[in-house]
Amino acid sequence: MSLPDNGGNFELGGWRSGTTIRYGSLLLLLVSSFLFSGFKTDITDGIVWVLNLMIVLSAYRLTSITNTPTKMAVFATFAVGTLVLLALTDTLDAGRGWGYLAQFGLLILIALGLVGSILRRPQVDAQTLVGAAAVYVLIGLAFSWLYLAIDVWDDSQISLDPANTAEYPEFSFVVLTTIGFGNQLPTAALAARLVVVEALIAQLFLATFVARMVAMYGTRRAPEVDEANGDTS
Repeated sequence: MSLPDNGGNFELGGWRSGTTIRYGSLLLLLVSSFLFSGFKTDITDGIVWVLNLMIVLSAYRLTSITNTPTKMAVFATFAVGTLVLLALTDTLDAGRGWGYLAQFGLLILIALGLVGSILRRPQVDAQTLVGAAAVYVLIGLAFSWLYLAIDVWDDSQISLDPANTAEYPEFSFVVLTTIGFGNQLPTAALAARLVVVEALIAQLFLATFVARMVAMYGTRRAPEVDEANGDTS
Protein backbone atom coordinates (compact mmCIF):
# COMPACT_ATOMS: atom_id res chain seq x y z
CA MET A 1 0.00 0.00 0.00
CA SER A 2 1.34 3.41 -0.92
CA LEU A 3 1.41 6.36 1.41
CA PRO A 4 -0.66 9.35 0.29
CA ASP A 5 0.68 12.04 -1.94
CA ASN A 6 0.16 15.70 -1.14
CA GLY A 7 -3.35 15.54 -2.57
CA GLY A 8 -4.45 12.94 -0.06
CA ASN A 9 -4.82 10.12 -2.59
CA PHE A 10 -3.75 6.62 -1.71
CA GLU A 11 -4.13 3.06 -2.90
CA LEU A 12 -6.54 0.53 -1.42
CA GLY A 13 -5.58 -3.02 -2.20
CA GLY A 14 -4.03 -2.04 -5.51
CA TRP A 15 -6.83 0.34 -6.51
CA ARG A 16 -5.95 4.00 -6.58
CA SER A 17 -8.71 6.50 -5.98
CA GLY A 18 -8.91 9.34 -8.45
CA THR A 19 -9.91 11.90 -5.83
CA THR A 20 -9.35 12.64 -2.19
CA ILE A 21 -11.37 10.17 -0.13
CA ARG A 22 -14.30 11.81 1.61
CA TYR A 23 -16.27 10.12 4.35
CA GLY A 24 -18.31 13.21 5.14
CA SER A 25 -20.46 12.88 2.03
CA LEU A 26 -21.22 9.26 2.93
CA LEU A 27 -22.24 10.26 6.46
CA LEU A 28 -24.48 12.98 5.04
CA LEU A 29 -26.16 10.46 2.73
CA LEU A 30 -26.72 8.06 5.64
CA VAL A 31 -28.28 10.71 7.87
CA SER A 32 -30.43 12.00 4.98
CA SER A 33 -31.68 8.48 4.23
CA PHE A 34 -32.64 8.03 7.88
CA LEU A 35 -34.49 11.34 8.05
CA PHE A 36 -36.36 10.94 4.75
CA SER A 37 -37.40 7.38 5.67
CA GLY A 38 -39.62 8.90 8.37
CA PHE A 39 -41.97 10.36 5.74
CA LYS A 40 -44.13 7.73 4.07
CA THR A 41 -45.05 9.28 0.74
CA ASP A 42 -44.35 8.14 -2.80
CA ILE A 43 -41.95 11.04 -3.29
CA THR A 44 -39.95 10.44 -0.13
CA ASP A 45 -39.88 6.69 -0.78
CA GLY A 46 -38.31 7.43 -4.15
CA ILE A 47 -35.81 9.80 -2.53
CA VAL A 48 -34.85 7.15 0.03
CA TRP A 49 -34.25 4.57 -2.70
CA VAL A 50 -32.03 7.02 -4.60
CA LEU A 51 -30.15 7.87 -1.41
CA ASN A 52 -29.68 4.18 -0.61
CA LEU A 53 -28.25 3.58 -4.07
CA MET A 54 -25.89 6.53 -3.62
CA ILE A 55 -24.85 5.15 -0.23
CA VAL A 56 -23.94 1.80 -1.77
CA LEU A 57 -21.98 3.42 -4.62
CA SER A 58 -20.23 5.91 -2.34
CA ALA A 59 -19.24 3.29 0.22
CA TYR A 60 -18.19 0.94 -2.59
CA ARG A 61 -15.66 3.52 -3.80
CA LEU A 62 -14.31 4.02 -0.28
CA THR A 63 -13.52 0.35 0.34
CA SER A 64 -11.06 -2.14 -1.17
CA ILE A 65 -13.92 -4.15 -2.72
CA THR A 66 -12.80 -2.77 -6.08
CA ASN A 67 -9.31 -4.28 -5.91
CA THR A 68 -10.13 -7.46 -7.90
CA PRO A 69 -12.62 -8.20 -10.71
CA THR A 70 -13.98 -11.14 -8.70
CA LYS A 71 -14.83 -8.97 -5.68
CA MET A 72 -16.39 -6.36 -7.96
CA ALA A 73 -18.56 -8.98 -9.70
CA VAL A 74 -19.71 -10.60 -6.44
CA PHE A 75 -20.55 -7.23 -4.87
CA ALA A 76 -22.40 -5.98 -7.96
CA THR A 77 -24.40 -9.21 -8.25
CA PHE A 78 -25.31 -9.09 -4.57
CA ALA A 79 -26.37 -5.44 -4.74
CA VAL A 80 -28.40 -5.76 -7.95
CA GLY A 81 -30.02 -9.02 -6.79
CA THR A 82 -31.10 -7.37 -3.56
CA LEU A 83 -32.72 -4.45 -5.36
CA VAL A 84 -34.50 -6.74 -7.82
CA LEU A 85 -35.82 -8.95 -5.01
CA LEU A 86 -37.18 -5.96 -3.13
CA ALA A 87 -38.74 -4.50 -6.26
CA LEU A 88 -40.53 -7.71 -7.28
CA THR A 89 -42.08 -8.66 -3.94
CA ASP A 90 -44.98 -7.19 -1.97
CA THR A 91 -44.43 -5.39 1.32
CA LEU A 92 -45.66 -8.26 3.50
CA ASP A 93 -44.61 -11.11 1.20
CA ALA A 94 -42.27 -13.66 2.81
CA GLY A 95 -39.95 -13.30 -0.19
CA ARG A 96 -39.51 -9.63 0.64
CA GLY A 97 -38.10 -10.72 3.99
CA TRP A 98 -35.21 -12.32 2.11
CA GLY A 99 -34.70 -9.03 0.29
CA TYR A 100 -34.56 -7.20 3.60
CA LEU A 101 -32.11 -9.78 4.94
CA ALA A 102 -29.94 -9.36 1.83
CA GLN A 103 -29.99 -5.59 2.37
CA PHE A 104 -28.80 -6.17 5.93
CA GLY A 105 -25.95 -8.34 4.64
CA LEU A 106 -25.02 -5.77 2.00
CA LEU A 107 -24.77 -2.93 4.52
CA ILE A 108 -22.77 -5.06 6.96
CA LEU A 109 -20.39 -5.98 4.13
CA ILE A 110 -19.97 -2.29 3.32
CA ALA A 111 -19.44 -1.44 7.01
CA LEU A 112 -16.68 -4.06 7.29
CA GLY A 113 -15.09 -2.75 4.11
CA LEU A 114 -15.14 0.79 5.50
CA VAL A 115 -13.51 -0.35 8.75
CA GLY A 116 -10.73 -1.91 6.68
CA SER A 117 -10.40 1.29 4.65
CA ILE A 118 -10.18 3.40 7.80
CA LEU A 119 -7.55 1.12 9.34
CA ARG A 120 -5.43 1.45 6.20
CA ARG A 121 -5.41 5.23 6.31
CA PRO A 122 -1.82 6.31 6.97
CA GLN A 123 -2.87 9.08 9.35
CA VAL A 124 -5.68 9.45 11.87
CA ASP A 125 -7.34 12.72 10.98
CA ALA A 126 -10.79 14.30 10.89
CA GLN A 127 -11.77 12.18 7.88
CA THR A 128 -10.91 9.05 9.87
CA LEU A 129 -13.25 10.05 12.68
CA VAL A 130 -16.03 10.97 10.25
CA GLY A 131 -15.53 7.57 8.61
CA ALA A 132 -15.91 5.85 11.97
CA ALA A 133 -19.13 7.80 12.55
CA ALA A 134 -20.39 6.67 9.14
CA VAL A 135 -19.74 3.04 10.06
CA TYR A 136 -21.67 3.53 13.31
CA VAL A 137 -24.68 4.90 11.44
CA LEU A 138 -24.39 2.09 8.87
CA ILE A 139 -24.68 -0.48 11.66
CA GLY A 140 -27.93 1.13 12.82
CA LEU A 141 -29.40 1.18 9.31
CA ALA A 142 -28.29 -2.40 8.67
CA PHE A 143 -30.03 -3.75 11.76
CA SER A 144 -33.24 -1.93 10.83
CA TRP A 145 -33.41 -4.18 7.74
CA LEU A 146 -32.76 -7.25 9.88
CA TYR A 147 -35.58 -6.39 12.28
CA LEU A 148 -37.88 -5.73 9.35
CA ALA A 149 -37.01 -9.11 7.83
CA ILE A 150 -37.78 -11.15 10.93
CA ASP A 151 -40.97 -9.16 11.56
CA VAL A 152 -42.18 -9.83 8.03
CA TRP A 153 -41.70 -13.55 8.64
CA ASP A 154 -43.22 -13.41 12.14
CA ASP A 155 -44.97 -10.19 13.13
CA SER A 156 -44.96 -11.20 16.80
CA GLN A 157 -41.23 -10.47 17.06
CA ILE A 158 -41.42 -6.70 17.52
CA SER A 159 -44.26 -4.40 18.53
CA LEU A 160 -44.16 -2.75 15.10
CA ASP A 161 -46.30 -3.13 12.01
CA PRO A 162 -44.11 -4.55 9.19
CA ALA A 163 -46.33 -2.71 6.72
CA ASN A 164 -44.96 0.55 8.16
CA THR A 165 -41.28 0.21 7.28
CA ALA A 166 -40.53 3.80 8.36
CA GLU A 167 -40.63 2.83 12.05
CA TYR A 168 -37.82 0.28 11.93
CA PRO A 169 -34.82 2.64 11.50
CA GLU A 170 -35.97 4.61 14.55
CA PHE A 171 -36.29 1.41 16.57
CA SER A 172 -32.82 0.28 15.47
CA PHE A 173 -31.17 3.54 16.46
CA VAL A 174 -32.89 3.46 19.85
CA VAL A 175 -31.22 0.08 20.34
CA LEU A 176 -27.90 1.24 18.87
CA THR A 177 -27.63 4.24 21.19
CA THR A 178 -29.02 2.30 24.19
CA ILE A 179 -31.19 5.26 25.19
CA GLY A 180 -33.94 2.90 26.34
CA PHE A 181 -37.14 1.61 24.78
CA GLY A 182 -40.05 3.96 24.41
CA ASN A 183 -43.28 3.04 22.69
CA GLN A 184 -41.78 0.05 20.81
CA LEU A 185 -39.89 -2.99 22.03
CA PRO A 186 -39.04 -6.60 21.10
CA THR A 187 -41.85 -8.99 21.93
CA ALA A 188 -40.29 -12.40 21.19
CA ALA A 189 -37.08 -14.22 22.10
CA LEU A 190 -35.33 -13.96 18.72
CA ALA A 191 -35.90 -10.22 18.37
CA ALA A 192 -34.82 -9.67 21.98
CA ARG A 193 -31.55 -11.47 21.36
CA LEU A 194 -30.87 -9.56 18.17
CA VAL A 195 -31.49 -6.33 20.07
CA VAL A 196 -28.84 -7.38 22.59
CA VAL A 197 -26.42 -8.24 19.78
CA GLU A 198 -26.84 -4.82 18.18
CA ALA A 199 -26.42 -3.02 21.51
CA LEU A 200 -23.25 -5.01 22.25
CA ILE A 201 -21.80 -4.31 18.81
CA ALA A 202 -22.54 -0.60 19.23
CA GLN A 203 -20.90 -0.37 22.64
CA LEU A 204 -17.87 -2.41 21.63
CA PHE A 205 -17.46 -0.34 18.47
CA LEU A 206 -17.56 2.92 20.42
CA ALA A 207 -15.41 1.70 23.32
CA THR A 208 -12.71 0.11 21.17
CA PHE A 209 -12.59 1.27 17.54
CA VAL A 210 -13.84 4.85 17.89
CA ALA A 211 -12.06 5.41 21.21
CA ARG A 212 -8.82 4.13 19.65
CA MET A 213 -9.18 6.45 16.66
CA VAL A 214 -9.80 9.44 18.92
CA ALA A 215 -6.76 8.55 21.05
CA MET A 216 -4.60 8.31 17.91
CA TYR A 217 -5.91 11.53 16.37
CA GLY A 218 -3.12 13.39 14.58
CA THR A 219 -0.68 10.47 14.65
CA ARG A 220 0.76 8.87 11.55
CA ARG A 221 0.81 5.13 10.96
CA ALA A 222 4.27 3.62 10.69
CA PRO A 223 5.07 2.39 7.15
CA GLU A 224 4.74 -1.35 6.63
CA VAL A 225 8.06 -3.15 6.30
CA ASP A 226 8.62 -5.97 3.84
CA GLU A 227 10.78 -8.31 5.94
CA ALA A 228 11.99 -10.17 2.87
CA ASN A 229 13.84 -7.23 1.33
CA GLY A 230 13.52 -4.47 3.89
CA ASP A 231 11.31 -2.29 1.67
CA THR A 232 8.64 -0.06 3.16
CA SER A 233 5.25 0.73 1.70
